[in-house]
Formats: sequence, C-alpha cells, structure tokens
Amino acid sequence: MSHIKWVKKNILFKFYLKSSFFMESPNYYAIIPAFVRYSDIIASAKLLYGEITALSNKKGYCYATNGYFASLYHVDNSQIKRWIKSLSDA
Repeated sequence: MSHIKWVKKNILFKFYLKSSFFMESPNYYAIIPAFVRYSDIIASAKLLYGEITALSNKKGYCYATNGYFASLYHVDNSQIKRWIKSLSDA
C-alpha cells in the first residue's frame, strides 16, 4: 500500500471514530425479560424498559431523563411518565 493511500485510510478512520454518529450510538444491548414481554403492558412501555436496561449497562443505573426519552421516541414527557407508571404498576 502506498504511503498516500495509507494516510487517506487513516484520516477516514479517524474521522469515522470522531463522527457524531459513532460517538452518540453506543453499542449496548437491551434486555426485556419474559415477565415484561408477555405482560399486558403496552408495547411502547416495553420498548422503554429495554432502553432503560441498555442505558443501565453503561454505568449500572439509568441516568437518562424523561426529556431524553421523549425526544428519542418523539412523544411528550407526559407520555413517558405514563409508560413508566405502567411499568411500575405491572
């Protein structure tokens, strides 16, 4: 590989690592246990549960606000509160 190709390849790789998509898209997994999946909870609340577990994988607890989830799912804060209440009531 020529020196110029190597430099271009490294510059592109460094750009990829610093890009906002890469930095803001952590590769965490969500766990939704059977008692949540098969309960009468609405599907959106189940997905929220999975998101909370995914964020908990990073620090051991979920640090996100209701506003974060509202913007993530394109709903109002009040909708997030209802989903959380449905999870806590289940």
